[in-house]
Amino acid sequence: MSLKIGVPPPQKMEEGSMSYQIYTQLDEILSPPLQASMSAEQLNDVRAGWKKLAYAIAKGVIEHLTANLEIYGIETKGDLPIKGNTGTALPNNHLHALDLSIPQVNFKQSNEGIGHVK
Repeated sequence: MSLKIGVPPPQKMEEGSMSYQIYTQLDEILSPPLQASMSAEQLNDVRAGWKKLAYAIAKGVIEHLTANLEIYGIETKGDLPIKGNTGTALPNNHLHALDLSIPQVNFKQSNEGIGHVK
């Protein structure tokens, strides 16, 4: 998952961005009662305001999450294969092949700071 704010209005909203998703919900919920009481032009003006609001909400949420979200409790387990060649060195300038496997290595997440989110 990627946290995408989207582009600021009046640019075309990016489908899949958080601002687009917020705007879609605002429009779906708030448009029907307004359609009977205002012209299409007036409703379009209102929708332009919702797009700005959606962008502002998405920007604030994503900036807050990327600055403050802490991830913990993640663990990765498995074999660790090491394959390749050594470098050469004097006095016998030649390579040595490596083919090792360390069984059942366990890596635990260490949150050394905040904002480790994409």
